[in-house]
Amino acid sequence: MLVLSAVFIISIVLFFHSRIYGYSKKRYLYKILGWSPYINVILGYALVGFGYSLYSDASLSDGDILNGISLIVIGIALALSTIVFYLKHR
Repeated sequence: MLVLSAVFIISIVLFFHSRIYGYSKKRYLYKILGWSPYINVILGYALVGFGYSLYSDASLSDGDILNGISLIVIGIALALSTIVFYLKHR
């Protein structure tokens, strides 16, 4: 059931992206977003999630928490830099 819900959510995102992209390109002659910001932000969020998982596992077993914290910081920096770049240059 988890796989079906993930496929459903991805298909809804793709549908709305194509509709909004087509509408803005036809009506305003302006392309809103390409695929690279989506991929960068998703990668940043994935790094934050994986870093949090590493951090929580390491804190429970008295391990090295620096690996998780560094992944969280890298993920936040990637997501924020992508968002700021595209808001500034669009």
